[in-house]
Amino acid sequence: MPGVVILDEVIAAAAAAAPGMRIAGIREAKFRHPLPPGVRCLLAFTPARPGQLRFRGWHGDKTVVEGSLNLVPATA
Repeated sequence: MPGVVILDEVIAAAAAAAPGMRIAGIREAKFRHPLPPGVRCLLAFTPARPGQLRFRGWHGDKTVVEGSLNLVPATA
């Protein structure tokens, strides 16, 4: 699956995981392993520094993608 499709899903899930915040940008993203078409990737989010949200996506025992997003208040 193309990285841009994976990141689109990460951003959509992050918006739901951080209510009241808006995704301002992708701070960093590293693709560790390919994700075959039709295979689901599990996502987890953890707060990082203020204004940042770390993410990790995996399938089985392999990390597919990891990185962080910049957040701003939804009213900004």
